Amino acid sequence: MRRGVQYYFVECPELFDRQELYGTRTGDYLDNAERFALYSRAVLEAAKQLGVPDVFHVHDWQAALVPVYLRTVYAADRCCKGPR
Repeated sequence: MRRGVQYYFVECPELFDRQELYGTRTGDYLDNAERFALYSRAVLEAAKQLGVPDVFHVHDWQAALVPVYLRTVYAADRCCKGPR
């Protein structure tokens, strides 16, 4: 924890243990769609365990599936009804 902010990490070495975040000098990782779809699901599953926030800040394409999942996969999940 630093300055009152607690950090959580997604551990999935086969998708996230990489030299760079999004790709290499030659281009994006070919499995980026799968990687960040898993990330979005991990965020929602973690929120169910830690406490669902009032707002999910999905500021780039890597987190863009969070609101899609909230309206589809998690639509019937009572735990995820409140966030905007």
